[in-house]
Amino acid sequence: MLGPAEHPPDTSASPAELAAADWVLYEPEQGMSEVVDRLAGHFGFTPRAAARTGQVSAAILFAVEGIGVTVAPENAVPLHWSRHARRIGPGYFRELVVFSRKTPSQLAERYRDMLTSLELPLAAERDLPEGAVRLGNVSA
Repeated sequence: MLGPAEHPPDTSASPAELAAADWVLYEPEQGMSEVVDRLAGHFGFTPRAAARTGQVSAAILFAVEGIGVTVAPENAVPLHWSRHARRIGPGYFRELVVFSRKTPSQLAERYRDMLTSLELPLAAERDLPEGAVRLGNVSA
């Protein structure tokens, strides 16, 4: 979760804080929209939209500038804004999905083959931090 305030490393946001916040949400066709919806559903609240965007980078910028809080992948947060990011509770885990709209390149095929050779899930439910949220398989 990202917002305008700075926080010490390794702090987390509570479900009550998420429910009380104004949100920078994602457009429905953006993949992060589903993550926010499932997260809010898990914690039993409906996020209050202060703004919507289709871009993770824009959501991060809007959150840091104080429009509302947002959720973004940790690797998408620029290092100089990492002090604005916190975990949600003990963490939020999402399964990885690979797809292609066209015949993948040789490198993409090798990556796909490597991923499909792994025994999933990579972390058993019992190995996750207590209270962690896991976004499981979603069927369309």
